[in-house]
Amino acid sequence: MHWQVFRVADVPKGDTLELTGAFAGLPVKPDLSTEDEARTAASTLEAYAVAYGITPDFSAVASSDGTVTAENLETGYYLVLGEPLKDENGMYCLLYTSPSPRDA
Repeated sequence: MHWQVFRVADVPKGDTLELTGAFAGLPVKPDLSTEDEARTAASTLEAYAVAYGITPDFSAVASSDGTVTAENLETGYYLVLGEPLKDENGMYCLLYTSPSPRDA
């Protein structure tokens, strides 16, 4: 599986992310006050990353044991995208934000 990691923001002082880097000029203010809001923020940022062809800060293919290690990343909030997976039950897209809003 191919993974892409995008640094989207510094660690916020409140519930709203201040976007950085290629995401800084986007007309969106991601809200992390609830899990649903964080999920919506991740989906919105994914859409912009794809639409604008934003280059990830880290990209790798998982090893044969299914792991990927991203090293030397600055402290901040990251959008981590995995390619869609297909199996006999359907198609899945994995999408994570890190750190979790509960860990911030």
